[in-house]
Amino acid sequence: MKVIHRLQEFLRTPQPVILTIGNFDGMHLGHQKVIQALKEVAKLQHAQTAVLTFENHPSTVLNPQNVVSQLCTLDHKLCLLEQAKIDWVVLLPFTLEFANQTAEIFLRKLHAHIPFIHLILGHDAFLGKDRKGDQTTLKAIANQLEFSLLYLPEYRIEATKISSSTIRQLIVKGKLPEASQLLGRPYSFYGRVKSGQGKGRRLGFPTANFDVTGMCLPPYGVYAVKLWRQGIYFPAIANLGVAPTMREGSVPILEVHLLDATLDNLPNTFCEVVFHSFIRPEQKFPSIEHLKAQISRDVIQARHYLA
Repeated sequence: MKVIHRLQEFLRTPQPVILTIGNFDGMHLGHQKVIQALKEVAKLQHAQTAVLTFENHPSTVLNPQNVVSQLCTLDHKLCLLEQAKIDWVVLLPFTLEFANQTAEIFLRKLHAHIPFIHLILGHDAFLGKDRKGDQTTLKAIANQLEFSLLYLPEYRIEATKISSSTIRQLIVKGKLPEASQLLGRPYSFYGRVKSGQGKGRRLGFPTANFDVTGMCLPPYGVYAVKLWRQGIYFPAIANLGVAPTMREGSVPILEVHLLDATLDNLPNTFCEVVFHSFIRPEQKFPSIEHLKAQISRDVIQARHYLA
């Protein structure tokens, strides 16, 4: 998979290009239907697949006072697109200048650099300033630029609408099985392990720590999880929250303790933490000894859930 950050970086090839455009936050089942259609059309046309997506969520520009929490990190989104065997990812910053383009100006510029023959969009996709690029507008532009435009029908599971906003609501409420069903995979966090202060190690429970700033998070608490690294899943236990017994402040962190393995060489590597079962809410303990005793009980509970 080739990732480019400017339209000018696209390398023209004899093969035609099938394109889709979207934020693809969470890469949920609805997004997966778009990717599936993209690949099916590309196979029929002997074409390459291309996904245009964004480094940052549009809300960071369009509504900076109320930025939407993310379902997956940028690294996770790229990882999932690579697993889907996409040929090209056009990864652009969503800026005010970008947002102020009309759909026609944007698509003309895009088509000049990436001469796609098909554009595939979700049923509720709008392009251009103030979302004025609706189906009627885009069909007219498609006729002018001579590419085919395909809108996919809305995809639901029974009566449930599959959307990033629906999944966020489920995660915040702690309804992870329901969120996982709409995601099409277990709810997880994927990111780079950051170096900690060694507080967990001093407790006898060393942890791999992850920065979850800006992410859509389930309720703070202790979870039985599995940590994925280089194709191997390790049983683990995680604390998601502010660790009030050990730290001051309100910035959440995800701390993961492996049950049967060491944490050597984990810092600065990418890992996925797959949430399995909720054990208990996060709480502040009167002493470090009380905390250690509770963690020992949590580990027993995690082993039971993961057995």
